[in-house]
Amino acid sequence: MAARTTINPQTQLHTEHRRAPSVVSSGKAIPTEPSYFRALREVGLIPQTCTFAEAFRLWTIVASDPTVLAYEKMIREKQNYNFNNSRNQLTHKAVLQLAESVQDLEALKSRISVL
Repeated sequence: MAARTTINPQTQLHTEHRRAPSVVSSGKAIPTEPSYFRALREVGLIPQTCTFAEAFRLWTIVASDPTVLAYEKMIREKQNYNFNNSRNQLTHKAVLQLAESVQDLEALKSRISVL
């Protein structure tokens, strides 16, 4: 079978398949850093030179902080559904929401610096 030079999605042959839009075709960049690293850097809890191991150690401390847990609980109560939300996603959202409150963020920074 000869290859067609013009591909029109409306006139595809039965042997041709449509492809779902991928990252390459959409142009969206694939993040190379873990989500906890990006969240901590976004909030300003870690410097740009921090390693993934140091960031993860700090993430475990932040994730067990009572203020972050309270924000997680508020987010969980606001949602009407409870599927496909891992604890890491909720912690990520809670940290970003906590960053909106300057007082809570400063208190978290002071608790972390003590450890």
